[in-house]
Amino acid sequence: MSEIEEWTLQRTAEECETHLQGLDVPCSRYRTLAENLDQPYLLERGTLRVVEDGAGPLTIPAAPFQMKNAVVRPQSRVPRLGEDTADVLHTVLGYGEAQIDRCVPMDAKSRH
Repeated sequence: MSEIEEWTLQRTAEECETHLQGLDVPCSRYRTLAENLDQPYLLERGTLRVVEDGAGPLTIPAAPFQMKNAVVRPQSRVPRLGEDTADVLHTVLGYGEAQIDRCVPMDAKSRH
């Protein structure tokens, strides 16, 4: 093991990966999140997704699993803060309009 460590200490992770893969050794180096966000094939494979929020496009990790006959992916855009509050109060908690009116400030309702 010390020989391998000595060999790798003299090279960058990228150099080790390139050399070993050139010899048909199945391997991959650990990448930082920033490095992974720059990998176009991760977008192509669906490992990363681009969603829209108020600041523009944002690349995020997708679910690490696939399910047969099920779509498992984030929404294509991120709701604004409070955008879904009335809907959640109604559909999840069963609140009626009067209850929602008491919970959601008037200025928040006018933004929708």
